[in-house]
Amino acid sequence: MGFDDVSNEDYNLYFFDIKSGKALQQLLRETGQVLRDDQHLFKFWAKELLYAFKDITYRSTYNIDGDITLKNLYISDLGIKIVLKKIKFGALRDENVDYHLQIESKMLDNFARVLIEMLAEDYDNITSIDDILSNMEIDPELKCILYECLHAKDKVSEKEQENYEADINQFILK
Repeated sequence: MGFDDVSNEDYNLYFFDIKSGKALQQLLRETGQVLRDDQHLFKFWAKELLYAFKDITYRSTYNIDGDITLKNLYISDLGIKIVLKKIKFGALRDENVDYHLQIESKMLDNFARVLIEMLAEDYDNITSIDDILSNMEIDPELKCILYECLHAKDKVSEKEQENYEADINQFILK
């Protein structure tokens, strides 16, 4: 709705409407249903969520404290709008590449977990996210994408270890 960068020299003030809506987690529990991966509504919400996670990853200057889950996803305007609410932001984000990769992998993990929770019948009683994913009857391509999103942190850790070892070797060879 608005922006004010004049009133206070230390802060930029943003004004916006507080969006109403219903938590998707609550909606799914009340109806006793889950979504199917072949439903147009699921595909639409998954696309919108991907855009939201991309914006948080690349445009936010603050860290997210904790994870974004289905509890943070609100549906409004007869299902055509999704809003992420009640997200806790923390300190300013570090801008180095390794730190950005950690944020990116965390957002991919959160994205996958939200989609799995939308599709899984008994998400609350899972012992392992990999177990529930492997037992889900969903499109194999979607299953592969979700698996890669869930394991993006592993790849970042491997890359960080390789960079660390290269730095050590470079120091030793000097």
